[in-house]
Amino acid sequence: MGEQQSEMQFDEVVDILANKPGIVTMKDGNKVEVQKVKMRHLNFMIGLVSRVIAELGVDATGNVSIDLNDHRTLLKLISKLPEEVSQAVILLTNLKPEEYEALDLAEGLDVIKAVIEVNRTFFMEEVVPKFLSMVVVAKGEESPAKSPE
Repeated sequence: MGEQQSEMQFDEVVDILANKPGIVTMKDGNKVEVQKVKMRHLNFMIGLVSRVIAELGVDATGNVSIDLNDHRTLLKLISKLPEEVSQAVILLTNLKPEEYEALDLAEGLDVIKAVIEVNRTFFMEEVVPKFLSMVVVAKGEESPAKSPE
């Protein structure tokens, strides 16, 4: 049993190193695959990112002030945007809507956390700064990503 568990952990490390989707193992042994955001999700994800920024904030310098390591922030995100979080999970996993809705609370939170973990760096370091610079440019202001010359 211990050897099998070590193999699962090794496989998960290999998946991470190979940049494969995250895997969440449910209590019944079923595996939920978590994918990175793709262009086909663009419309939905732009709307979600803008709502997250509006709900959770941007600091005075124009940087996103969302700490996804803070469990209170995650709970606030889930409580303020429950439909959007559910849709994101369904879009970015192999779960069907009825399967997601049937998860117990602990498993559902594990899946939400995995979706965020798989996409965290991508969103916080690439998507959000680009999105903010697009919003600033659209408003006719100087982009916070560029320093004045």
